Amino acid sequence: ARFLVELKRIGWKTPSSIPALDEAADVFLKTYLSRSRPEVRKHLPFYAAAICLRLATKDVGRQAARWSEKAEATLDEGLRVLAEGV
Repeated sequence: ARFLVELKRIGWKTPSSIPALDEAADVFLKTYLSRSRPEVRKHLPFYAAAICLRLATKDVGRQAARWSEKAEATLDEGLRVLAEGV
């Protein structure tokens, strides 16, 4: 979950890389799920949303440039993952 969320966040920083990052995420996810127990697929959205919450909290704590936008986008991604899956 952490790797997939980090790929998404990297894409937000460099939008031109999103297609390549999406492709890498798809390959990783397919490979990971093919090698995992069946229940992993069911639990992955929860863990991805938890990672999003943790990273958004860190964004707020850093208060770097555009921290509120980063935190909001990360929280939105967590909610999306819970609703739609990874």
